[in-house]
Amino acid sequence: MLKINSYSNNDYKYTAISAVIKPLFLSISLLLTISDVYGLSGTTAKVINGTEPYLLLPDGVTEVTKDNIDTLLDDWFTIYIPDPTDKNQRIKLTRDLADKGIYELAKNTKLSEIQAIVEADNQPHTVTTDFKVGDVDGDADNPVNTSVSAEIQACWINELNPLGCEKFLQYQTVDDCTGPYNLTLKFGTPFAARTKYGIPNSRAYGVNDYSVTYKFLVDNKRICWLQPFSMDYFHSDNVGEEITIREGYYRRFWDWRGKINPDEDHSVGEYMTKQRGWLRKYDGVYGDKFPTTGFKGARFSILASGYDQSIYRCSSEDDGIKIKLSNDIPRTFRNELLRLKYDAVGQNCTVTYLSRTKAQFMAGGKAPSIRIEQKKPDGEWWQVDRLYLEAPQKWALGSAQVLEYGDNNNLMYAKNFPALDICRGVSSGTTTRDQAVGQSESDKQFRQKFMYRRDEITNSPYSDRNKAPEFSSVTLPEDSYFVRDVDHTFMGEWGRLEVYPDSPWFYSDNYHEGLYLTPELWSPERGYSVGGSGNVLYYNKGILVCRGD
Repeated sequence: MLKINSYSNNDYKYTAISAVIKPLFLSISLLLTISDVYGLSGTTAKVINGTEPYLLLPDGVTEVTKDNIDTLLDDWFTIYIPDPTDKNQRIKLTRDLADKGIYELAKNTKLSEIQAIVEADNQPHTVTTDFKVGDVDGDADNPVNTSVSAEIQACWINELNPLGCEKFLQYQTVDDCTGPYNLTLKFGTPFAARTKYGIPNSRAYGVNDYSVTYKFLVDNKRICWLQPFSMDYFHSDNVGEEITIREGYYRRFWDWRGKINPDEDHSVGEYMTKQRGWLRKYDGVYGDKFPTTGFKGARFSILASGYDQSIYRCSSEDDGIKIKLSNDIPRTFRNELLRLKYDAVGQNCTVTYLSRTKAQFMAGGKAPSIRIEQKKPDGEWWQVDRLYLEAPQKWALGSAQVLEYGDNNNLMYAKNFPALDICRGVSSGTTTRDQAVGQSESDKQFRQKFMYRRDEITNSPYSDRNKAPEFSSVTLPEDSYFVRDVDHTFMGEWGRLEVYPDSPWFYSDNYHEGLYLTPELWSPERGYSVGGSGNVLYYNKGILVCRGD
């Protein structure tokens, strides 16, 4: 009910006038009170029709609409990057250029040198604006009673290591192997015009979920990883005291950065699919690292800079002779169907050894080399790097045929030794008992000339001849696995040998669980052998790893 003040000199009675006009003003009140919106004047409070406030351009007259709001966002979503040819200069990238492709940064550029309107810490930051607020109710007449809610947040993501927005990535120097580096800017809170009073007192504009992502790579493409077909390794607390042993790989050489969640405890082998394999460049220098060993059917993939390998192709003069180039991808531990996008390789960038012997591999006095090229946006191919393989320090020969080391499971009663006969290339029954099981140093050295020792096949703790000497009958734990390392051991470098389809040990038809014979003896009755996971056992039955140096 509205109140009307009466004046005493007119002899009007308040109650009488109120009674007369009450029905009339009640009707008017119901018409006016469409929404409970209150506008404040200096002295009175009245019920008024409410409308949403709205944004005005800095001129204070033109209202912001769907047609012109896009142009208003440019300042907030524009970034500046160092010129790759002159880091003292800046290049302006507006949001309409964000989806035009991947932009290149100079080597050693810090992500902090890329300037956005807010810090890239994934936190909302208030940004200043020249917009004004209007309201037909008069709520916006005093600018003190208005505000524009505008908060932007930005973050960096490395696509090759997709752990989500990484707060501290902004402080890193770009790596010429990883990336693309994605800088995403978006609204942290609804973008709105607000008034201090009135209901409704805000209007959110339809850009709250708007975001812009810029992509960057380093302008220095090269070979970054060599990924063996077997990416298996074993994460276990039982294989040794050193942290590198427990993780199952040595970080100096093995690219460990692709874990699903580095803070999560993983069981054996479950998360290796996201890792890249052997670093071609380690500790800042190039070297003659992986591979230092070889065998027929050895296979690895060449991975170059960046997440997307489809822009690369490989070729070699030795293709079809010493090696075969293909599009095959590495084997995923336990389940070959678990494939992620970045497991893909470039065109013909998987290398498989065709040579059976080291002499064939080194024919002409040199090992094979592989050229890798990148496809440019104009469709032209140009060479970015070349991989020169080196002479293997060890070359293995073998067979998937399961053999007895001796013709009796108790070697004390064996008379023939087929394993040594085959590795020596002599007729059956040629190897003598002393040559096969003799305990003298000369006997040990004789058989090691034809078969690889356990510490040349695996690098698990009990391959150490000091920890587990011959004829010691030492207790052998079954969970002592190989560790990924470039250490001239076959399993350290290549992983599980029996999974390589073209290798002598592939178990497609004759499954043998990857049990490899060695020329070393655990006791007078039994010999040392190596399991498929690199664990040292004592069995007299298995497959051969003959010395082919």
